[in-house]
Amino acid sequence: VYYDSTQVTFSSLLKVFFASQDPTQVNGQGPDHGKQYRTIAFYRNDSEKKLIEDYIQQLTKSGKYDKPFAAQVVPYIKFWPAEDYHQNYIQHNPDVRYVQLESIPRIRRTQKAVPELIKPEKMLK
Repeated sequence: VYYDSTQVTFSSLLKVFFASQDPTQVNGQGPDHGKQYRTIAFYRNDSEKKLIEDYIQQLTKSGKYDKPFAAQVVPYIKFWPAEDYHQNYIQHNPDVRYVQLESIPRIRRTQKAVPELIKPEKMLK
């Protein structure tokens, strides 16, 4: 799985990605804790690595975060697709408590942070 640069820029992906995360939380996101939940931005080449590092520096200087960044910048090696039951999880499980209390609020926060980068038809109602 790799993004199509004719459809979206790497910089736009970074904005959406970091808007959806707490890049200061060590080994976790919200109530999910453990190494598998840490914030990692993967890059495939030096240009992508520089874009990630520059964006992290920009966010750090913005004053938005009061803790140091814990997000890791790591070379891409291999992608492992999630199991089938994880695919489109929110659409298939809208009444699950975790979806209601964590997933949907996170999506709404991301939509509010970067509305210009999300297609109107993809916005949660």
